Amino acid sequence: MAFKRIFWFDDKKYLLRKEESTVGEFGAKIEYSYDGINITAPSPTKEVREGKSVYDYTLNSNTPSVPNQEMMEKLQQQFDTPLDDGQE
Repeated sequence: MAFKRIFWFDDKKYLLRKEESTVGEFGAKIEYSYDGINITAPSPTKEVREGKSVYDYTLNSNTPSVPNQEMMEKLQQQFDTPLDDGQE
């Protein structure tokens, strides 16, 4: 099944004005307008520490983004438990 996207830009400011997406028989059209936009920087903000990703801050602070040994052992125990498949 082919996925097709078409974008329309205006020829003065080169802003995206319309987008059309189709997948097989399904389609969607989106129109964009930019009138009266006022963007301000969020406040307060946090610096992303070196070696970290902004995605590390979106996770629950109690859940590490990379599984530690304890988490791996719990998962292994969970999946090493035999299932009752009705056979003896």
